[in-house]
Amino acid sequence: MLILADVLPGPVLVMGATILIGAELLVTLGEALLLWWMKWSSFPRALLDSVVMNITSGFLGTFLGVMMAIPLISLGGLPEILRVLIAFLPYWFMTVAIEGVVLLLLRQKPPRQTWITVLKVNLISYSLLIPSLLWLLSQG
Repeated sequence: MLILADVLPGPVLVMGATILIGAELLVTLGEALLLWWMKWSSFPRALLDSVVMNITSGFLGTFLGVMMAIPLISLGGLPEILRVLIAFLPYWFMTVAIEGVVLLLLRQKPPRQTWITVLKVNLISYSLLIPSLLWLLSQG
């Protein structure tokens, strides 16, 4: 049993990282399809834009997310589902802000069109992510 406890964290970390990377790839592909569907650009260009904006928001979001997690810890008395929903709102605003700026810098499209596109893409993306996360939380 002691040996299992010593080696278990390695596979758990690898599985967790694999799941996280897989989810990020699915989100990136899904958002690229949404950008293309909304006639943002051709699919290869939409895929490139989605990759750049998701990598940027992923890195910046990790740093900012840690800063935001500190106040969320004080919500410890609330049910887990409610804490997840409360936490997703600032993350959604942060994602929209970061990805909007990235798309403004990548493409010289009108700001109004860019922000509306980013808002729609992230509304759809998060409307799929939240139920998925809530389902995962209910399983364990």
